[in-house]
Amino acid sequence: MAHSSASDPDSQSRPPVEVLDEGFTELWTPSNAAADIILIHGLQGHPRKTWTYGTWIDPNKPPSKLSKLFGRKPSSASTASEATCFWPADLLPKDIPNCRIAVYGYDSRISNFFGGSASQASIVGHGTSLLNALEALRRDRPTRPIVFVAHSLGGLILKEALRRSWRAQNYEQDLRTVYDSTAAIIFMGTPHRGSQYADWGVILRNVAVASGFDASDRNLRDLRIDSPILEILREDFSKMMKEETFDLYTLIEGKGLKGVQGLTGKVVEDVSSELNDARERRDYINTNHMEMCRFSGPKDPGYRKIKDVFFRCLNSSRVSGPHIEAAPGQLSMYSAECRAALESLDAPETIVRFSQVDAPVDHTFEWLYEKEELGFQEWLKDARRLYWIQGKPASGKSTLMKMICTDPRTDAALNQAEGESVRAAFFFHDRGGTLQKSFDGLLRGILFQILSSIRQLLPLVIPAYRSTRRGDLQVWEVNYLLSAFDAILSQTAIKVRLCLFLDALDEYSGDHKGMAQFLRKIGVDRPRTKTLVKVCFSSRPLQIFLDKFQGLPGFRIQDFTKEDVLLVVKARMAENERMLQYMQSPDMSEQNAVQALELEIAKRADGVFLWLKLVLDELLEEFQDGANLHELGQTLLTLPTDLESYYQRVLERIPHRYQEESRVMFEITTCAVEPLLVQAFMEAFDYAPIENLADCRPSTKITAGRFLDRAERLVRSRSGGLIEITPNWHAAVQDPQRLHAQLSGRLLGEDAYSLQLIHQTVKTFLQRPDTRFSSGTAALHAHNGHTYILKFMLATIARIKEPLNDDTREALLINIHRYSDWRFTLTIYANLAERTTGESQRTLLCQVEDKQIAYLFDSWDSNTWQGKTLSYPLVDSLLSLAVVADLRLFLAQQYTTESARRSSTLPLLHLAVHQRLGHEDNVFLYHSFDQSAIIEILLEKGADMNEVFDDKTVFQMLCSVRHKGETPAQARMIETFLKRHQDPNVRIEELGRQPRHWYTPLHMAAKHHDIHSIKCLLRYGAMVNSLNGRGFTPLDEALEWVHINLRDYIGNGTSDDFYRNIQAVTVSLLLDHGAKCSGQKLNEDHLTIREFATLRELGVDVDNRITNPPVLRSGSPTQQHVIANPNSSMAVRSLRFRHTFLPIVE
Repeated sequence: MAHSSASDPDSQSRPPVEVLDEGFTELWTPSNAAADIILIHGLQGHPRKTWTYGTWIDPNKPPSKLSKLFGRKPSSASTASEATCFWPADLLPKDIPNCRIAVYGYDSRISNFFGGSASQASIVGHGTSLLNALEALRRDRPTRPIVFVAHSLGGLILKEALRRSWRAQNYEQDLRTVYDSTAAIIFMGTPHRGSQYADWGVILRNVAVASGFDASDRNLRDLRIDSPILEILREDFSKMMKEETFDLYTLIEGKGLKGVQGLTGKVVEDVSSELNDARERRDYINTNHMEMCRFSGPKDPGYRKIKDVFFRCLNSSRVSGPHIEAAPGQLSMYSAECRAALESLDAPETIVRFSQVDAPVDHTFEWLYEKEELGFQEWLKDARRLYWIQGKPASGKSTLMKMICTDPRTDAALNQAEGESVRAAFFFHDRGGTLQKSFDGLLRGILFQILSSIRQLLPLVIPAYRSTRRGDLQVWEVNYLLSAFDAILSQTAIKVRLCLFLDALDEYSGDHKGMAQFLRKIGVDRPRTKTLVKVCFSSRPLQIFLDKFQGLPGFRIQDFTKEDVLLVVKARMAENERMLQYMQSPDMSEQNAVQALELEIAKRADGVFLWLKLVLDELLEEFQDGANLHELGQTLLTLPTDLESYYQRVLERIPHRYQEESRVMFEITTCAVEPLLVQAFMEAFDYAPIENLADCRPSTKITAGRFLDRAERLVRSRSGGLIEITPNWHAAVQDPQRLHAQLSGRLLGEDAYSLQLIHQTVKTFLQRPDTRFSSGTAALHAHNGHTYILKFMLATIARIKEPLNDDTREALLINIHRYSDWRFTLTIYANLAERTTGESQRTLLCQVEDKQIAYLFDSWDSNTWQGKTLSYPLVDSLLSLAVVADLRLFLAQQYTTESARRSSTLPLLHLAVHQRLGHEDNVFLYHSFDQSAIIEILLEKGADMNEVFDDKTVFQMLCSVRHKGETPAQARMIETFLKRHQDPNVRIEELGRQPRHWYTPLHMAAKHHDIHSIKCLLRYGAMVNSLNGRGFTPLDEALEWVHINLRDYIGNGTSDDFYRNIQAVTVSLLLDHGAKCSGQKLNEDHLTIREFATLRELGVDVDNRITNPPVLRSGSPTQQHVIANPNSSMAVRSLRFRHTFLPIVE
């Protein structure tokens, strides 16, 4: 009997659920379901037993031994008895109340799967029965989306049912609706194919044994596997996947079965459980095949994972419509906007470093959970906020942090507290991409993990999300991310225990003091909040951290890893076949010699695992070449015991004939903003000594294997092993198929590899001013790694002879790193080359023609200007490239009025300002260049600041910018024009609006709370009480959103904290300069005096003048416009010749 409710499932007592052995049992049926969730068990399963944690006994069937399950006969019904947790009924309705939930049962005896003459009909028969039952169940709502969950061989039955629906004839459209309505499939331990280790017979035998059969059972031995039927099923399902009508999720068993005779290891190996589809999302449930679908409660790690998968399915565009929205006035976590907000935060690059860190050697780091004096387990359970793991460089901190994040003991300790518990991890990586080492990368990474786990928090971040919009783009600036994070920390709706694991704080690219203050701020109690946030972080003991984190619980890792180091030494030595013979030798003297060497290596490592790795590599290579144990000991004594001395030794041992090439290789690797792909690296390396771009030719096309072989040999010989070729995670995160392949250990071609330094300490060493590649090598060079990469890019551009299309662009412009957009990458390296060398790159740049730059920038479909399509690229010359790339030295050398007019279609001043506007068509949106210096150069060189483009002068366009908050760069650019006598009160028409929607620069700055620009404009004579086209003053514009944000704070204790503070400062600043309101009522949201009193009680400092701001006197005389007809198209153009004065009332 189905339990039906239109309200919260917790609001009523739950009647016992009767689960039918065969057919559908509805466990939860809301009045207006968003989707159907259908669960299908596997071999020897049961629609209740399969999904139940704990002991469950079928009351209609006497207990029997597992070996007797072969003959289990179905009964009409079964009821609950001593079940610990039947999660589809006990948990799922509480977490997903808007979906109908049903389990499906069938006669799953093994003889009805495979065996005898029924082998062919069994899967087909079961699949047909399932399809018919689905059609009957959904006859009243046949188009409602379906999310399937199939365990083990139940996945084969589901695939057959979908195959049958997919191939339905015209007269069977009622059956076709099942396939058409399938939104997602979650496979749990389903074998989709045989593998190199096991054919279908072995796989299905394993499943049968796992289900309770004796491996020697004659009936099991006599099973006949009809592989052709299974192959047809696989091929047809592959064709269905290509239609991309449903999402795919695969949950894999994390452990093998123990204590089951006739079965070792996993029942279904990883390679057999995966579908190899680019859209497939894979994850592990850390238990065995039979237990992976049984969850003990809401905090069970497996349940949390499958719940997150359900949320992903329901938030997919495949499951949409008004039925998943909340009540009017409330934002649902299932809403399209919440879904879009979560997707906009997803940045796969933020998990790359975590994936790269090696797992610990067996039995290492166990002391973390065993030593009570460390207090780590107690810290996980209590309310203390911060825990610091510090250690010297390369001492194993990252490996330990990864173990903490994945160890079930961490979850067990966290889950003891009341409320929802969620973990989020971020590993800083100095050698990685921008998001891997920045503050915004940290915030995006942890926000996405938190909100993916607890979707109820999604509505809290919507105000910040709405502020990120730049046309069709979402740009998560740091202030918006902080606002979203603050909303979660301040929320009062549900109890949340949030534990963050942050690794390598010393590799953060920003101000370490600011990072320390951020963590300290997290540790401050917040009134009324229901979020408890804890942070376990690791770093080197930088002085700023020692000062800021003094007294925190934690430890120094090297104080506890002495035994771990020895375990690693033993494990590495045992991997060498010759050394293993000595370790197992019957001659005790040989064993003792090995042990003595192990102890000496471990002692000299002093807790530094990277030193250990490098030294073991060197010693074992020498041993493999014939050295004896005594000689290894002598070599060990000659090796430096600190990393930097060891690195210097490596450089000194590089053959002298390779010294210059070695320097070039290290320069390129160190200066790359992200790890370079192998092909791009090799071309930059080959072109380095060449001055004439015409002489730079790409290598003759050779096979990927030989190309990689050459690269590996060159890198090894020129870097001494300090540079490594690794899987290219940075490109993989942009390509689901490549990411899936690399997660699976399969690499795709030479572009699947990139190069990077083996450790952050190598980069630090190479950047020391006293580092030498060899004695006598010149300390200074005219070029560096940035110029080498720029030269490679310019040499490629110089080969462009005609406009590019998709095919020629792909053939010519090889990927460099994760950025496939050459325009962006070119501006980055051109800028870095000029800034780091202090020299103009004129010699290189001028070997490229203007038309070749235009061809490059015209090859993407984004040549738009403020929503208008242009017939030419925004960047069409070297001069315009210099503007967007902030090449000040080059621009100063090359710019003349004539050259600008001849080479660039777009006025360069307008292009410079365009860089700051944040339009959706701005490919350089993420540049942090301050264009005020470029504007200054252009004006000094004679650029006309009164030139009109798109009906605006450059100053009018600059002041129409819509940045919020503090923007000092914006103010500097405004001042560049004001000090050249630009009118600060110029009238600006609002794009696309009615004629009366015009404003002054001060109105716009006040509206968007640009404090620096307000100060600048007032200093140069902006009229503080001018009226805009609607009759509002700047103070009116500033006050409008202050009231709304403050009322939000009164209502729920959360609001956009950053902007609330900025808005209050803006209003106070204007009032200090005599600003007044117009007297018009802007909106209905102005706060009352009582509400302001409430804010003060809550500790919000509010300027008293906001409650009753001064108002302009009515009937005051008004100055008239100098322009007679402001609606005339000539009005703006006349600004070139005289100022426009706006009405002012005093």
